[in-house]
Amino acid sequence: MFLVREDQPGNKRLVAYVVPGSGWQGLTELRQALRQRLPKQMVPASIVEMAAFPLTPNGKIDRRALPVPDRSPITHHQVPPRTPTEQIIADTFAAVLKVTEVGAHSDFFDLGGHSLLATQVVSRLRDLLQVEVFLKTLFESSTVAELAQALVPLERQIDGMIPLRSIDRGTEPLPLSWAQERLWFLAEFEGPSATYNLSEVVQIQGPLWVEALEQALTEVVRRHEVLRTTFPLIDGTPVQAIAPPALVRLPVVDLRLSGSASERLAEARRLATEEIRRPFDLAVDSLLRVTLFQLEETTYVLVAVLHHIIADGWSIGILIQELSLLYQAARAQSPSPLPRLPIQYADFAVWQRRWLTGEVLETQLNYWTQQLAEIPNLLDLPHRSPPSCHPDFSRAHSHFPN
Repeated sequence: MFLVREDQPGNKRLVAYVVPGSGWQGLTELRQALRQRLPKQMVPASIVEMAAFPLTPNGKIDRRALPVPDRSPITHHQVPPRTPTEQIIADTFAAVLKVTEVGAHSDFFDLGGHSLLATQVVSRLRDLLQVEVFLKTLFESSTVAELAQALVPLERQIDGMIPLRSIDRGTEPLPLSWAQERLWFLAEFEGPSATYNLSEVVQIQGPLWVEALEQALTEVVRRHEVLRTTFPLIDGTPVQAIAPPALVRLPVVDLRLSGSASERLAEARRLATEEIRRPFDLAVDSLLRVTLFQLEETTYVLVAVLHHIIADGWSIGILIQELSLLYQAARAQSPSPLPRLPIQYADFAVWQRRWLTGEVLETQLNYWTQQLAEIPNLLDLPHRSPPSCHPDFSRAHSHFPN
């Protein structure tokens, strides 16, 4: 029997639990068989051999009783990095995965990597090597040595690439990136909706200086142009309009007199849900909304809502981290500890538009046209009633039996 689960809730590091049966040949053979049959990112990072699965009183597998796996990475005979490129890749793996020993034959996914961390690795390698590294390359060449070898032809192409630099804002309209243009189209097509709203809710316990938090929020928005960007139409084409830095007011909703502790929490949830579900107007609205709910004298809930056209899940983590650092600086009346950003998202959008043209764009389009040629128009999952022609993107929870 074979069971796979995430290492921890929300952690994409897969762990397999195995109860050997007849024909069992050992963990090494099992791991090799999985490597041959599965994409690398789906091969479990740890495999735990067990005599039997723990069961609940009703006979189902008791997932909570499964043993905690050894989180040390799968080890190989360590060959140290042999070239400068291998050393850079190994150091990047170590920094992103928070491990100490990375050799030339260490595999990113064996070390605990997953798709979100792979995005970070690719981003760092682009900066360090000044090469356009693709996520697909890391998935196909996931050891340090393999990735270094795969980057050789890309390094030879660097002379033909346009460097990514800060551009003169001037008076010319700033274009949207391809991803932004796609989201803009989908938002316009669907109409007012919260489908592409991203949110983060943070509970704050302890004394809070609201003025310092407001100063930190103002500095975050000043620091990142995309947080003060709207998307109006000019001659029928959406463009990026970046507002000048300004004081950001932090609305505070005082719920301390709203009944019992449970009633205050319920009211905060209701108001936060309303805020998260409130649509944005991409042409005129600030696409970042932050609200602070005060439940008790030293208990707060901070709710941040952003449109996906200016952020993603990784961005929200950076926003909360920077807000925390800047809040501490404001409390201490110290200058910002964060360095100036040499590149803004608008610079990337212009670079992408200039680079993805002509033969480069045609090559990319031909590749994806071929890859997606036979995908189904509708994912045919089991359902109790015929699917609607008008999809509903409201979220729901489904519980699958063990």
